[in-house]
Amino acid sequence: MAMSLMALMYFSLVLLLCELSSFIPSAGGGYSYARRALGPLGGFATGLAIMIEYVVAPSAIVIFIGQYLDSLVGWNGAGVYALFYTIFVSIQLIGVGESMRIMFIVTALACLGIILTSSALLPYFQIDKLSDGGRILEVLDIWKALPFAMWPFLAVEGVRL
Repeated sequence: MAMSLMALMYFSLVLLLCELSSFIPSAGGGYSYARRALGPLGGFATGLAIMIEYVVAPSAIVIFIGQYLDSLVGWNGAGVYALFYTIFVSIQLIGVGESMRIMFIVTALACLGIILTSSALLPYFQIDKLSDGGRILEVLDIWKALPFAMWPFLAVEGVRL
């Protein structure tokens, strides 16, 4: 349920951004839209939030990769983090076109991974495991799951902008 709500939210976000981009054609993305709607202070706050996202998101991904490698092969630590952070920054520095090509390849591999994982786990899915003592997915449970449901859609607005 949380994944469905998050998918609906991001679908609405993409449609909204498409409408805004046709009405306010600008290379500024979310900053331009917020500045137009909320004034200079709103635009500044939005631009600041976007910059924080661009700094924090790669760091979070690098930490995840480090922990994932630690669980798989025992590699972790500052060296692993620095290596992958350097790779991500280098991809951005080589150029927009090359970065987009790499992003499409990574996206295709991620979709393939989701399809393979879902196919492998489908025989083990049990609908009765979704209930806990007779209550089925109460609002609080869905609320708790929303941060995890966000991750598959995290870069949707970034790609669109």
